[in-house]
Amino acid sequence: TSVATGSGLTGGPITGSGTISVGTDALLHTHIANNAVRSQEIAADTILHGDIATGAVRGDEILDDTISHLDINTNAVRSDEILDGTIDSEDIGNLSGDLTFAAASGRGLNLWNTGNYYKIYMSDANDATFGGELDPASTHNTYFKMHTATQGWVFRNTSGPVAHINGSGVIYANGSQLTNLNGSNISTGTVAAARVANLPASKVTSGTFNVARIPNMSAAKLTSGTLPAARIGSGSITSTHISNGTITGDDILNNSVNGNKLVTDTVTGLQIKNGTIQTVDLAAGVGADDLGDHQATEAIKGVAPTNSAGTVNFANGNIQYTTGSCGPKTLWNMKSGSSYTYAVQGNTSATCSFTAYSGSGTGALNVHLPEGHDATTAGKDTIYTFIVAGTEVYVAWIPGY
Repeated sequence: TSVATGSGLTGGPITGSGTISVGTDALLHTHIANNAVRSQEIAADTILHGDIATGAVRGDEILDDTISHLDINTNAVRSDEILDGTIDSEDIGNLSGDLTFAAASGRGLNLWNTGNYYKIYMSDANDATFGGELDPASTHNTYFKMHTATQGWVFRNTSGPVAHINGSGVIYANGSQLTNLNGSNISTGTVAAARVANLPASKVTSGTFNVARIPNMSAAKLTSGTLPAARIGSGSITSTHISNGTITGDDILNNSVNGNKLVTDTVTGLQIKNGTIQTVDLAAGVGADDLGDHQATEAIKGVAPTNSAGTVNFANGNIQYTTGSCGPKTLWNMKSGSSYTYAVQGNTSATCSFTAYSGSGTGALNVHLPEGHDATTAGKDTIYTFIVAGTEVYVAWIPGY
């Protein structure tokens, strides 16, 4: 009787007694039946990666939970050695370090589905596929992407949602709403009244509201006394912003309005209460037609006369003079119901003639000289007085002063 040694064995044939051994590199996987060797029959550290041929162990040949991260050397498994879809979140477990993505636009986390529909990622702002920006100074941003306008991002605490931005860019917030918001944060567009509910004066600490920031603001929106002068920038309100009859004397602080603040013909005597305007409040050129009946309760002081030769402008005051002598004179701004005086101080004998206008060279008036009007007396001054009634100017003169 003899025992032969087959493929992979040495020591045979044996006829009486002897030793059969497994030859070096002689035992092949074809010599081992399926399930013939169990994990508990393999001593720790006895099989190295060099002992396993490429592709020799398939994923379906490894039981769940039989390999831990301690069994895998650092960098031993590359990403190209892992099939798509073979590792899910349950295979990662509790991640104790950072989850790092390559520095490239669009690398990030897909949520709910694949296809970049619902995603958190970083991108270059100029990237045509994943980038974009509203602030032109931005370069790289973190993006929160939703697929449609009805999907958005909600911030919540244990009590429920506290803030929400939808896919159209509309921001909803509970609690303190928007804090520390100043004019420099509103670069374009306007803030609707519904967005600024119950805004107290204490929230507007400095600066002014530009008219473009408050569309459709009407007097009904302002409670009496709520808009102090400090809230109105110099020159920001003109006569075109004030409807007739909307401002009374009680609305104007003492000495807060002077002639420089009034456009020509915007204030008439009917808008002025008795005793509310003093002489210091009247700019040069304010005439009698700017004051209504009974508005001046004290004497009105005139302004210093102007030396006027050819054209005499009574808008500069009701009394004018010339150091020259008589000759052709043009009279401007002569108002019906007023009287004017013109002193000729030149001593050369000459005859005065007059052309008169209600405006500055417009609105011709008819001039009536008295009987006997002639040349002035040499070496003497002459006084002319003009009374305007309607379109007629009546002249009186006194020579020989």
